[in-house]
Amino acid sequence: FSQSESPPLKPDTWRTPGYPLFLAALMLVVGRSPGALIVAQQGLGILQVLLLYGIARRFMTPRRAALAAVLLLVEPYHLFYSLWLMSETLFVTLLLLAWHAWQAALDTRRVRWFACLGLLAGVLVLVRPAGVLVPVAVGIGVIWTIVRRSAWKPLAAYVLCAAVLPGAWMLRNLVTAGHFALSDQTGV
Repeated sequence: FSQSESPPLKPDTWRTPGYPLFLAALMLVVGRSPGALIVAQQGLGILQVLLLYGIARRFMTPRRAALAAVLLLVEPYHLFYSLWLMSETLFVTLLLLAWHAWQAALDTRRVRWFACLGLLAGVLVLVRPAGVLVPVAVGIGVIWTIVRRSAWKPLAAYVLCAAVLPGAWMLRNLVTAGHFALSDQTGV
């Protein structure tokens, strides 16, 4: 990734890799056309609506869940951000997937769902460093859930998986730029 507007494209050593890697993977599938990338990103917007409906069905009637999903579909910022190559669309999709994993972890109490939740929380941070509070908040929820049942393997799986991806990126930044940090952006 480079923030340079023209060649030579000087690599940006601080940009978290989540969204650029997502775009690179999309380019392998749909090509380099910005229009094709935006259409693929629109697919994420549709996936968000379906995920929200699936999650909301757990807490309300199908009709109300459908209404919530439709509201997300037509929500102005949802529409606006999905028309730009910005990380928000991927971030919200991952956030909804993490919510689904959280519900599955609570329902099944299986360690693999807590590990999946941890990986999603870690990826969220690499997509948007401002999402650094998500793993912390979810971690508090996991601790609350685990302490009540004295089951520590799910907590260990969550913490390890939530820390491994951002930790690897921060170690890379230490080696390449001399700072153990997610980004050079203020606060992260």
